[in-house]
Amino acid sequence: MRLKAFLLALSLTIPAFLYTNCTVPATSSLEEMSSAALKGEFAYDARPDQLAYMSCDLAPDSDERTFWTFRVGAYRSGGIRIKANFFEDLQDTRFNTEQERLDYIAASAKSANTKMQVSIIGDLKRQWTVAYDGAAFAGREFSQFFPQLGLPEVSQSLYKNYNMVNDTEARLRYLRNNRPWGERFEGTIRVSSDYSSAEYVRRGFGTPLPDAGMFLLALTYANSLSSSFSARSPYDFLEPGATPPPGKSRDLNVYGKGIRMSFGIPAGSVQNQYYTISSAREESLLNDGTESPSETAIVNWSCPSTLQLQIVQVDDNFATATPICPIQPDDYSAANPYANDLRIIRNSLRVEDWYVYLSANKRCVVPKYNGGSSTCYGPKSAGTTKRVVEYNLSNTCRFDGGSAANNPDCSHFVSICVRP
Repeated sequence: MRLKAFLLALSLTIPAFLYTNCTVPATSSLEEMSSAALKGEFAYDARPDQLAYMSCDLAPDSDERTFWTFRVGAYRSGGIRIKANFFEDLQDTRFNTEQERLDYIAASAKSANTKMQVSIIGDLKRQWTVAYDGAAFAGREFSQFFPQLGLPEVSQSLYKNYNMVNDTEARLRYLRNNRPWGERFEGTIRVSSDYSSAEYVRRGFGTPLPDAGMFLLALTYANSLSSSFSARSPYDFLEPGATPPPGKSRDLNVYGKGIRMSFGIPAGSVQNQYYTISSAREESLLNDGTESPSETAIVNWSCPSTLQLQIVQVDDNFATATPICPIQPDDYSAANPYANDLRIIRNSLRVEDWYVYLSANKRCVVPKYNGGSSTCYGPKSAGTTKRVVEYNLSNTCRFDGGSAANNPDCSHFVSICVRP
């Protein structure tokens, strides 16, 4: 019995001795992974390839799907991807397999719980966004879109395209995300409530108006756990006691892209109103030395006059036997010289929302929805004088919303710019 007891004690002691005196294979705990991820860079590279602007004097009760201020999206070459060579640049052998890399993103405070968002920000204060009544609300002054980044199913879809040679193919522009219609890379904001607020936005953007360069149309990233506006910055994630480098701050350096733009007079118009985008330029909002040359490159977008579309009120268009803006079905055939323009326009203006007419001499749109109490041209409710609009661009007009039969309003426009 004593011999059996001795052997039993010895059998229990030897494994314990070996365990405490030999090297145990390392494993990446959540704490270790989070610590490594905090020191790593931001995982995503997103860029839009089209923006559209409506010059409308929007009332708060106008139809939100049809009428808006800016719509920004990725429909051709843009989209979101994990940065090229992101995991190789970590130079950390703990993150080699697909699952390890997905776990890394999920553990990263910088990259998990993240939503893309569109807003108008200040050039020198990038944690601020334009708000026409003093308060910024999601879905109005800033739009968060696309599925939440960092979720396993989203990271898996992004990782499938990781490090593809063709950058366009590597980018996601749409995810089903367990929704009937899925979610696209597209954000829409409404930042004007009348002529004055619409003019304030235009003046803040560009020449020849006086406050040029004060605003940027921005694609940034938000903490999905917060309902208020903020743009993620590398300086949100400093280690305790650390401070940003000289000249750097979270107010000036945020992840994402900014688009500077200028407004001009619609092509062929004598109506002296800057209602269309005349130029747009994309740039990085970070510039802290951690981005690749392709991410920091300044890109001039194309804003052709052929993508400037006059907006005609429904009631005006059908007031006479000959419509101001003829109604025709969409024609994408090779015989239609405007088929490519139509495809671009339909990215921003849904076929269920707008009629589109394109010809050599006229380009215009008419909303299909005529309900609600407001249109692009402001209120049309009972007791409100109907807005009289001058659609002939050779005639003069007024612009302050005080239209009358002998002094009509200038006509509004949709203008579209595309990334080359």
